[in-house]
Amino acid sequence: MQIYIDSADLGKIRRADRMGVVSGITTNPVILAREEGNAAEIIRRLTENFPDYPVFAQVTGTEAQKMVEEALLYMDVSSSVIVKIPACEQGLAAVRILKDMQKTGKRSVQICATTVLSAAQAVLCAAAGADYVAPYVGDIDETGYSGMNTLKDIVQALAGTGTKVLAAAANRAQDIVEAARAGADILTVSPEGIFHVFEKTYPLTEQYLKLFAEAGQTKQTERGIDAPRFRHTGYIVKDIQKASEAFSSCFPMMDPWKFCTTRMSSEEVLDGRACHLIIGVSRIGGHAVELIQAMADCPDCYHMEAREGINHIAFVYPDDVFDQVKETLLSHGYAVAFAAHQKKSGEKCYYFRHESQPILIELNNMEPEDPEFDSLGEALEHD
Repeated sequence: MQIYIDSADLGKIRRADRMGVVSGITTNPVILAREEGNAAEIIRRLTENFPDYPVFAQVTGTEAQKMVEEALLYMDVSSSVIVKIPACEQGLAAVRILKDMQKTGKRSVQICATTVLSAAQAVLCAAAGADYVAPYVGDIDETGYSGMNTLKDIVQALAGTGTKVLAAAANRAQDIVEAARAGADILTVSPEGIFHVFEKTYPLTEQYLKLFAEAGQTKQTERGIDAPRFRHTGYIVKDIQKASEAFSSCFPMMDPWKFCTTRMSSEEVLDGRACHLIIGVSRIGGHAVELIQAMADCPDCYHMEAREGINHIAFVYPDDVFDQVKETLLSHGYAVAFAAHQKKSGEKCYYFRHESQPILIELNNMEPEDPEFDSLGEALEHD
């Protein structure tokens, strides 16, 4: 399906054109009234600035002969102009006159029957020789009927006739999807309708852009592996090699483990400030994963070790990727052994087991107020 921009504003059209999504320009008298100059001058500007695009211009007369005269004036502007004529009795009479001119070789005529509000109108316009029919999808909804259902009927009815269906007056981003699914050849969209598709989702998109930029910076400098950001959570292991193998099989996209050379002393671990030793750092996506070894006599770690001696690794993800990580675990053969959700706080916790891996994995979501630190020292001070 092609997208035609419903505008005569050169600046907005250029902006959309730079995105590479526009294949044509549609106008009507209301759109032209917003710009400087008479209608023919505006249409000429559009054809000169966008010579590769078809440009639709609409007649304003109410009598067939007046419509024909306006149509001929627009066609004199450029061969890329397609004339829009309303779907009414006088409009079809004008289409007949113009098409007769084409048959006799006097004119090359491209006509779009506009203001179509029913499938029956579309069928008659196509029978009269219209090259395009433009159902006003949004306006049909206003009459109490379904614009998208009418569009589907028109597409089916005109299949094989050579008349193209140009869906017009769609107002929502979802209308773009529905028009494409209905089989429309073309959809006209206002500049705002095009831009809003990306603007409405930008707050979330911006998070991804930031994540990718940070990941790119990390890749260039290896910062974040050498100096990971720490969060309050535990990764308890007894066998480093088995833990590394388990994570590599579960997350093939994970960076290789980089084992730290600096460890906390036993005194630091047991003096009440911390109970784990950081022994290795890796990364899944943009998030650092610290591999931590629990002290044998650390009471805070005892409850986290399975009775069968299964190693326990816990990690935290923000909500925007939490479910993605969960699905990744499930797709790699892990099964949920236990789940605990706090409805009031929104905290989620899953425990995963794998029949062939000696690792118990704890997956938590990240609360927005959870602090992050650039060093383990800062994290300890916060404790």
